[in-house]
Amino acid sequence: MKQFLLTTILLLPFCMGTAQVKKQKNKHPNFIEIYYADKKTGIMEGNYRAEVPGMTTCLAEGNYTSGSRKGIWIYNNPVTGQKMLEYDYDNDSLLYYDPNYYANFYLVNNGEKYDLFLVERPFIFLGFQNEMLMDIAENVKLPKKAKNGESGISFIGYTVDEKGDIIGSKVVESFDPESEQQINAIVSKFNGRILPPLYQGKPVKSVFYVKVNWNAFSLSDPMPYIYEVNMNTGTNINNYFNGSSNPGIRPLQGALENQYQYQYNNDAVPRGF
Repeated sequence: MKQFLLTTILLLPFCMGTAQVKKQKNKHPNFIEIYYADKKTGIMEGNYRAEVPGMTTCLAEGNYTSGSRKGIWIYNNPVTGQKMLEYDYDNDSLLYYDPNYYANFYLVNNGEKYDLFLVERPFIFLGFQNEMLMDIAENVKLPKKAKNGESGISFIGYTVDEKGDIIGSKVVESFDPESEQQINAIVSKFNGRILPPLYQGKPVKSVFYVKVNWNAFSLSDPMPYIYEVNMNTGTNINNYFNGSSNPGIRPLQGALENQYQYQYNNDAVPRGF
């Protein structure tokens, strides 16, 4: 009897703590999140998994502690299910990346300007493929003039420092200022989830761009530093793509010969605050 009481007392705090965590399922247009969160605060605690709807393909899996990613996380290709990234958040260490899905060149700081260089480690968003663009497609409201059939482009540049922090932004081409503020808010959520490229053995400042095509389908093959999404009226289909996610690594020379219509220049570089 004493042994039973002792066991019950020891297990009681554990059971009470477990009862405070509730399993959640958050459905998005293109993926489903399954995770555990504190009942009172809603803060994520424990296992997290993102899946493709209607499939068993895992996009991302890992653990949260007090709302922060902890331990080893794995990010997979949404089509093949193959591992793309493996990152150890406890030790801030990249354990693996699939070179077939990340370009070996990027726009990096070169004195007073940014140029394309071959890099030893690519620029990497810590997340599943196109996660940021899916977030933009889901949460940025279609501006009124786009609803009225107008087309245009929002093109925003971001500067990332050697630590992977976004330190500056610049609207290169504007379609709707309010929508661009919404885009900036979403991109800012990924601050701290960027691995800067390695050039000549050390992390370097770099630049990336987000391009939103309003009521226009772009058929271009964007450069790896351009993250692009098509937002259209009258359709539930929003396309998003980035040059670094294409299978196979495009050589630097080919990239220079096929520069994107928004050719990099000093005027388009977002400066630090």
